[in-house]
Amino acid sequence: MIYISGKSRSNAGYEKSQDAYNSQYLRFDSWVLKIDAETGELIWDKTIGNDAEGQRMSIALSDSYLYCATSNSGDASGDKTENSLGESDFWILKLDFEGNIIWDRTIGGVGRDAAGDLIVRNDNQILIAGISNSPISFDKTEDPRFVWDVGDEILYKTDFWFVCINDNGEVLWDKTIGGMGFESGARIIINPDNDNLICTGTSTSEVSGDKTSPYFGETGTYYGVPDIWVFEMTLPAISGIDLVTKANLSVYPNPASEFVSISYDKKISNLSIYNLLGTLMFQAKNCNEIRVNLGGFASGLYLIEIESEASRTVQKLAIE
Repeated sequence: MIYISGKSRSNAGYEKSQDAYNSQYLRFDSWVLKIDAETGELIWDKTIGNDAEGQRMSIALSDSYLYCATSNSGDASGDKTENSLGESDFWILKLDFEGNIIWDRTIGGVGRDAAGDLIVRNDNQILIAGISNSPISFDKTEDPRFVWDVGDEILYKTDFWFVCINDNGEVLWDKTIGGMGFESGARIIINPDNDNLICTGTSTSEVSGDKTSPYFGETGTYYGVPDIWVFEMTLPAISGIDLVTKANLSVYPNPASEFVSISYDKKISNLSIYNLLGTLMFQAKNCNEIRVNLGGFASGLYLIEIESEASRTVQKLAIE
């Protein structure tokens, strides 16, 4: 069988069996097709989308399922069951071989995250490669490698962002790789000799951050003509990690104004609250429950980081 992904804004007709989600606004949906490799016969097609603009999907097969990765900026609607986390997010779906959606996951930070490629390892771990300019927030555990101060605002450059999930869609680890410029177009394969991850993409970075090779384009500009960048990275070990689910964490009230109560079902070794510039606003250690006075906090969005023995989670806090 052959699986093909693309995007379409067509309603049902000819080979397409489902209407578009937003044909009145001329917005695209993702479109996945299954074709008989010998006869070219269309077995089925699946329109996947929501109220936001759809993108082409990357596809990877396991023994029993089809995994799809794309980018989406919309909240829960259509086939999307989770709200947006930032400007755009990774949107990952698991389908059976009949095209039925088993689950979908929205993965990202508060900035712009865009999935580009994915592969399935033998141990049913799914590796997703894309780009991100999100600071530490939600599923992203590292800040961008470089910040560009343009006077009126601070802009985060886009780095490569790698996310590993299990077959239930739970994030196992994430890794940011980049330099002082823009990284884009990540594509990945597993090195069969050592099980490392080989990535190729484009970069405008000079020697900086994780980049050790020179940039051949014009330097000193905000945007430049990119070079091809190829690198190999080892993959973090997963065994023994206690995955964190947000169901274990209580943050109340949220939004908050005068105080917020934070509790966790395990001993918290370190609790930190950051603003979106990464400034540490509050910290506590060795507790299970704590009430934080918010008198010194300005209104806005903050990030609560919880660390226990072998787990870590980040939760958004809005202060009015």
